[in-house]
Amino acid sequence: MKHFLYIILLGVGFFLNRPVNAQMPGPLVMHVAPGGEHFLIDLIRVGNNGQVILSVDDRGNPVLKASGEGAFAYSTLIGPEYGKVISMNEVDIVYYHDARRAGKLSAIGEVALEYFDPYLGDARAGKLKRVGSVELDYFPEMDGEVKKGRLSSVGGTPIDYYYGGSLDGKILRVGDVRFHFFIEVPNDVRSGKISAVKGRQAGWMIRTGIQ
Repeated sequence: MKHFLYIILLGVGFFLNRPVNAQMPGPLVMHVAPGGEHFLIDLIRVGNNGQVILSVDDRGNPVLKASGEGAFAYSTLIGPEYGKVISMNEVDIVYYHDARRAGKLSAIGEVALEYFDPYLGDARAGKLKRVGSVELDYFPEMDGEVKKGRLSSVGGTPIDYYYGGSLDGKILRVGDVRFHFFIEVPNDVRSGKISAVKGRQAGWMIRTGIQ
Protein backbone atom coordinates (compact mmCIF):
# COMPACT_ATOMS: atom_id res chain seq x y z
CA MET A 1 0.00 0.00 0.00
CA LYS A 2 2.84 2.38 0.86
CA HIS A 3 4.49 1.68 -2.48
CA PHE A 4 1.21 2.38 -4.26
CA LEU A 5 0.80 5.74 -2.51
CA TYR A 6 4.41 6.62 -3.31
CA ILE A 7 3.82 5.97 -7.01
CA ILE A 8 0.72 8.20 -6.99
CA LEU A 9 2.54 11.03 -5.20
CA LEU A 10 5.48 10.71 -7.58
CA GLY A 11 3.14 11.02 -10.54
CA VAL A 12 1.41 14.07 -9.06
CA GLY A 13 4.77 15.69 -8.37
CA PHE A 14 5.90 15.11 -11.95
CA PHE A 15 2.66 16.66 -13.26
CA LEU A 16 2.99 19.76 -11.11
CA ASN A 17 6.66 20.26 -11.93
CA ARG A 18 6.63 19.64 -15.67
CA PRO A 19 7.91 22.58 -17.78
CA VAL A 20 5.40 25.38 -18.37
CA ASN A 21 6.18 25.18 -22.09
CA ALA A 22 5.50 21.44 -22.38
CA GLN A 23 2.88 20.13 -24.79
CA MET A 24 -0.41 19.02 -23.25
CA PRO A 25 -1.83 15.68 -24.43
CA GLY A 26 -5.27 15.59 -25.98
CA PRO A 27 -7.29 15.01 -29.15
CA LEU A 28 -7.08 16.99 -32.37
CA VAL A 29 -10.06 19.36 -32.20
CA MET A 30 -11.71 20.43 -35.46
CA HIS A 31 -13.98 23.51 -35.52
CA VAL A 32 -16.10 23.57 -38.69
CA ALA A 33 -18.06 26.59 -39.96
CA PRO A 34 -21.80 26.05 -40.65
CA GLY A 35 -21.23 26.21 -44.41
CA GLY A 36 -18.44 23.64 -44.32
CA GLU A 37 -15.99 25.66 -46.44
CA HIS A 38 -13.79 26.75 -43.57
CA PHE A 39 -12.42 25.07 -40.46
CA LEU A 40 -9.69 25.26 -37.84
CA ILE A 41 -7.89 22.28 -36.32
CA ASP A 42 -6.32 22.63 -32.86
CA LEU A 43 -3.03 20.72 -33.19
CA ILE A 44 -1.30 21.35 -29.86
CA ARG A 45 -1.91 22.91 -26.47
CA VAL A 46 1.08 24.29 -24.60
CA GLY A 47 1.50 25.50 -21.01
CA ASN A 48 0.65 24.06 -17.61
CA ASN A 49 -3.06 24.52 -18.30
CA GLY A 50 -2.89 24.23 -22.08
CA GLN A 51 -3.58 27.94 -22.35
CA VAL A 52 -1.75 28.48 -25.66
CA ILE A 53 -3.17 26.66 -28.68
CA LEU A 54 -1.78 26.35 -32.20
CA SER A 55 -4.41 25.75 -34.86
CA VAL A 56 -4.29 25.51 -38.65
CA ASP A 57 -6.92 26.37 -41.24
CA ASP A 58 -7.77 24.24 -44.28
CA ARG A 59 -4.66 25.49 -46.09
CA GLY A 60 -2.29 24.85 -43.20
CA ASN A 61 -1.91 28.47 -42.15
CA PRO A 62 -0.99 28.58 -38.42
CA VAL A 63 -3.25 30.42 -35.99
CA LEU A 64 -2.15 31.13 -32.40
CA LYS A 65 -4.79 31.35 -29.68
CA ALA A 66 -4.60 31.94 -25.94
CA SER A 67 -7.07 31.36 -23.12
CA GLY A 68 -7.28 32.29 -19.47
CA GLU A 69 -5.24 34.90 -17.65
CA GLY A 70 -1.80 35.83 -18.91
CA ALA A 71 0.40 38.44 -20.52
CA PHE A 72 1.65 39.05 -24.05
CA ALA A 73 5.04 40.33 -25.21
CA TYR A 74 6.00 41.56 -28.68
CA SER A 75 9.36 41.91 -30.38
CA THR A 76 10.73 45.42 -30.86
CA LEU A 77 13.90 44.20 -32.57
CA ILE A 78 14.34 44.94 -36.26
CA GLY A 79 14.16 41.65 -38.13
CA PRO A 80 11.79 38.85 -39.20
CA GLU A 81 9.91 38.85 -35.87
CA TYR A 82 9.53 42.64 -35.53
CA GLY A 83 6.11 43.44 -34.07
CA LYS A 84 5.19 39.78 -33.65
CA VAL A 85 4.17 38.13 -30.39
CA ILE A 86 7.14 36.43 -28.69
CA SER A 87 5.45 35.34 -25.47
CA MET A 88 1.89 34.31 -24.62
CA ASN A 89 0.87 33.32 -21.10
CA GLU A 90 4.47 32.45 -20.15
CA VAL A 91 4.95 30.37 -23.32
CA ASP A 92 7.82 31.44 -25.59
CA ILE A 93 7.05 31.97 -29.28
CA VAL A 94 10.11 31.63 -31.55
CA TYR A 95 10.55 32.46 -35.25
CA TYR A 96 12.91 31.37 -38.01
CA HIS A 97 15.58 33.83 -39.17
CA ASP A 98 17.01 32.02 -42.20
CA ALA A 99 16.24 33.30 -45.71
CA ARG A 100 13.85 30.50 -46.68
CA ARG A 101 11.68 30.61 -43.56
CA ALA A 102 12.25 34.09 -42.13
CA GLY A 103 9.36 35.21 -39.93
CA LYS A 104 7.66 31.83 -39.81
CA LEU A 105 6.95 30.16 -36.48
CA SER A 106 9.86 28.00 -35.37
CA ALA A 107 8.73 26.82 -31.93
CA ILE A 108 5.94 27.25 -29.42
CA GLY A 109 7.41 26.49 -26.05
CA GLU A 110 9.29 23.23 -26.54
CA VAL A 111 7.25 22.20 -29.60
CA ALA A 112 9.09 22.64 -32.91
CA LEU A 113 7.50 23.51 -36.26
CA GLU A 114 8.81 22.39 -39.66
CA TYR A 115 7.91 23.46 -43.19
CA PHE A 116 8.11 22.04 -46.69
CA ASP A 117 10.89 23.51 -48.85
CA PRO A 118 9.58 26.74 -50.44
CA TYR A 119 11.20 25.66 -53.73
CA LEU A 120 9.57 22.23 -53.75
CA GLY A 121 7.71 23.02 -56.96
CA ASP A 122 4.22 21.87 -55.96
CA ALA A 123 1.26 22.91 -53.81
CA ARG A 124 3.09 21.94 -50.60
CA ALA A 125 5.92 24.45 -51.12
CA GLY A 126 6.56 26.49 -47.98
CA LYS A 127 3.57 25.09 -46.12
CA LEU A 128 3.58 23.79 -42.57
CA LYS A 129 4.82 20.19 -42.55
CA ARG A 130 5.04 19.14 -38.90
CA VAL A 131 4.05 20.50 -35.49
CA GLY A 132 5.66 18.44 -32.75
CA SER A 133 4.72 14.89 -33.68
CA VAL A 134 1.73 15.89 -35.83
CA GLU A 135 2.43 15.68 -39.56
CA LEU A 136 0.47 17.55 -42.23
CA ASP A 137 0.10 16.95 -45.96
CA TYR A 138 -1.71 18.70 -48.81
CA PHE A 139 -3.46 17.98 -52.10
CA PRO A 140 -1.27 18.49 -55.20
CA GLU A 141 -2.34 20.31 -58.36
CA MET A 142 -3.69 17.16 -60.03
CA ASP A 143 -6.61 16.93 -57.60
CA GLY A 144 -8.34 20.04 -58.94
CA GLU A 145 -8.33 23.72 -58.09
CA VAL A 146 -10.83 23.40 -55.24
CA LYS A 147 -8.54 20.94 -53.41
CA LYS A 148 -5.14 22.25 -54.52
CA GLY A 149 -3.00 23.26 -51.54
CA ARG A 150 -5.62 22.29 -48.96
CA LEU A 151 -4.98 19.81 -46.16
CA SER A 152 -5.17 16.19 -47.31
CA SER A 153 -4.15 14.63 -43.98
CA VAL A 154 -3.37 15.64 -40.40
CA GLY A 155 -1.65 13.25 -38.02
CA GLY A 156 -2.12 10.44 -40.54
CA THR A 157 -5.90 10.95 -40.75
CA PRO A 158 -7.11 11.66 -44.31
CA ILE A 159 -9.19 14.76 -45.05
CA ASP A 160 -11.25 15.20 -48.21
CA TYR A 161 -13.60 17.73 -49.79
CA TYR A 162 -16.61 17.63 -52.09
CA TYR A 163 -15.61 18.13 -55.71
CA GLY A 164 -18.09 19.55 -58.21
CA GLY A 165 -21.78 20.39 -57.89
CA SER A 166 -23.38 22.66 -55.32
CA LEU A 167 -21.19 21.29 -52.52
CA ASP A 168 -17.93 22.03 -54.35
CA GLY A 169 -15.12 22.75 -51.87
CA LYS A 170 -17.03 21.88 -48.70
CA ILE A 171 -15.54 19.46 -46.19
CA LEU A 172 -16.52 15.87 -47.06
CA ARG A 173 -14.80 13.72 -44.46
CA VAL A 174 -12.16 13.46 -41.77
CA GLY A 175 -11.14 9.84 -41.46
CA ASP A 176 -14.37 7.96 -40.70
CA VAL A 177 -16.35 11.15 -40.00
CA ARG A 178 -18.63 12.17 -42.88
CA PHE A 179 -20.24 15.60 -43.35
CA HIS A 180 -23.68 16.01 -44.95
CA PHE A 181 -25.33 19.24 -46.12
CA PHE A 182 -28.78 20.58 -46.90
CA ILE A 183 -29.52 20.81 -50.62
CA GLU A 184 -29.22 24.29 -52.11
CA VAL A 185 -32.76 25.68 -52.33
CA PRO A 186 -33.56 29.34 -53.15
CA ASN A 187 -34.73 31.37 -50.14
CA ASP A 188 -34.07 28.49 -47.72
CA VAL A 189 -31.85 29.59 -44.81
CA ARG A 190 -30.60 26.01 -44.44
CA SER A 191 -29.24 25.84 -47.98
CA GLY A 192 -25.67 24.56 -48.12
CA LYS A 193 -25.32 24.31 -44.34
CA ILE A 194 -24.31 21.20 -42.42
CA SER A 195 -27.28 18.87 -41.94
CA ALA A 196 -25.49 16.01 -40.18
CA VAL A 197 -22.10 14.75 -39.04
CA LYS A 198 -21.85 10.96 -38.94
CA GLY A 199 -19.17 8.60 -37.71
CA ARG A 200 -16.27 8.86 -35.29
CA GLN A 201 -12.54 9.15 -35.72
CA ALA A 202 -10.17 8.02 -32.97
CA GLY A 203 -8.07 10.86 -31.58
CA TRP A 204 -10.35 13.57 -32.99
CA MET A 205 -13.09 15.80 -31.64
CA ILE A 206 -15.36 17.46 -34.21
CA ARG A 207 -17.15 20.70 -33.31
CA THR A 208 -19.51 22.45 -35.74
CA GLY A 209 -21.19 25.83 -35.85
CA ILE A 210 -18.32 28.36 -35.66
CA GLN A 211 -19.06 31.55 -37.58
